Amino acid sequence: MTLEEVAMTYLSELINRSLVQVSVIDSIGDVRNCQLHYLMREVVVSKSKELSFIQTCPENLSNHDHVARHLSICNKSNNFPMVVGNYQTHSAIFFDIEELPKSFCFLQFTKSKLLKELDFEGAPLTYIPEELGNLFNLKYLSIRDTKVKKLPRSLAYYKDKQSIYSINSRRGRKLYSNFGSLESLEKLYEVDLEAYSGGNFFHELARLKQLRKLCITKLKSESGNALCDAIQQMIHLRSLRISSIKEEELLHLHTISSPPVFLCCLRLRGRLMKLPGWIYELRNLTKLTLEWSRISDDSLQILGVLPNLLFFWIFEGYSGAQLHFHKNHFKKLKDLRLCWLNDLKRLIIDEGSLTLVEHLELGPSPQFEELPATISHLKCLKTI
Repeated sequence: MTLEEVAMTYLSELINRSLVQVSVIDSIGDVRNCQLHYLMREVVVSKSKELSFIQTCPENLSNHDHVARHLSICNKSNNFPMVVGNYQTHSAIFFDIEELPKSFCFLQFTKSKLLKELDFEGAPLTYIPEELGNLFNLKYLSIRDTKVKKLPRSLAYYKDKQSIYSINSRRGRKLYSNFGSLESLEKLYEVDLEAYSGGNFFHELARLKQLRKLCITKLKSESGNALCDAIQQMIHLRSLRISSIKEEELLHLHTISSPPVFLCCLRLRGRLMKLPGWIYELRNLTKLTLEWSRISDDSLQILGVLPNLLFFWIFEGYSGAQLHFHKNHFKKLKDLRLCWLNDLKRLIIDEGSLTLVEHLELGPSPQFEELPATISHLKCLKTI
């Protein structure tokens, strides 16, 4: 197992012992947010201070003799530390940072050679210094929702939440030419193929055999086979998202003969016409999203036999007039979303189908006028 997977087993044990409370669960049943009961939090904070394990700001962190290994920095008050971090610091996480004062010295962190984690999510950070590359122990850096526009020889992605939903609502980034040397890389997200220039991209990509999560954007039809060859090398892949360069561009993804057996999340964005046959071999698939695929045959029916599918979303993904959910299909599905199916006129739900669905979303579908009476068979339905 990876370190992350080991950590999840520890977290699961804490949850099972009611020492940690689950506050948010996502659509496929994964724990996303946790919290502590206030009494338990008091015990943890007290013990952490005693062991110099975690220290929270706005306490005085300027005394280097008392800085803990892990810093939790919040400046809801005006008492922002003049100096943060020292040679003992392993991680620093920022919460609710509305303003970084001029006295804040980012370079102080670059002197913490043991630093493994820096989390600036939501902070008004504008740049990352080149010296960050000297932190050879750094394993995690989050600049999500910051104002950073450029990383030194690193990766990032950007989501434009103000634009109309489209295939390019998230902007990818370009990779430097020899990225294949990062053979221990586990997550590679929002790689913009249109922006990539020079070198053999897919040859480099195939070297990343430890990838768990991969997202490719602006894929052209002629590059589909090369991408399939690279994906076949990623036997540990859990999550895969592929977006074509435009909504009408065909995604040629049919040549994968040995799909990643552990794949649990798949999102395909672009014209397909027919689902690739290897999708039906994904026995561990729990989440499937199809956008702009415009599938017109019965290939969707075969998805019903996938044993572990929990979440299924179609956005302009089906061009047929009738959609039929057969008996004993989609046995574990909990969340079904059928959005913008412009040609859909009739929905058929057999008794014994969609038996565990809790959330059903339909429309807009201008030609669809009436729900089938058999929707009453969906005994677990909570929201529609």
